[in-house]
Formats: sequence, C-alpha cells, structure tokens
Amino acid sequence: MNQVRRIHILAIAFILAVAAVAGLSAALRTTHLGAASRGSQPSTAALLQRSRELARLEQRLRAKRPAGSTQRVVYVRPAPIVHTIHRAGEHDDGGGEFGD
Repeated sequence: MNQVRRIHILAIAFILAVAAVAGLSAALRTTHLGAASRGSQPSTAALLQRSRELARLEQRLRAKRPAGSTQRVVYVRPAPIVHTIHRAGEHDDGGGEFGD
C-alpha cells in the first residue's frame, strides 16, 4: 500500500514539473517576442513615404469617381407593428362610464 502512494506522489510531482517547465518556456518566449517587437519600429522616413503613397492613391481614386455621384442615405422607418391581445371577459360595450 505504501508503494502505491509513492507512485502517485512521483506521478503528481512529474506532472507538476512538466507544467512548470512549459510555463517557464512560454513566459520566456513571450518576453523575448515583446523585446523583439520594440526594436523593429519603422523609421520616420518610411512612415512619410507610405503616407505620400496613400495620399497619391486617394487622389487617383477621387479622380476616377464621376462628378456629382455623392450618395445620400435616407432612412425610412418601418411601419409600427401593433399586437392586439384579446382576453376573455374583457369587452367594451360602448356604454359610457357606468355601462349605460
């Protein structure tokens, strides 16, 4: 019986050790990726060049669009949906306040 308990304890210790190694590996990989991404910032010149390219592309797209083709969006509300619930014993006989 004592031997069975030792096997269980060793199995649990092994599983915890594997989990600890996997967690440590993931943490190290994450910190490495974070440090690597900080060093790869684009230069100001590259950003300015890309901005100019996008501005030229925008001008070409605007030039291709026909004049006066602006779209106007008009929202039309749908008709309301009215639900009538009929209940037994409730009716209006039109007799006034006291049912004249």
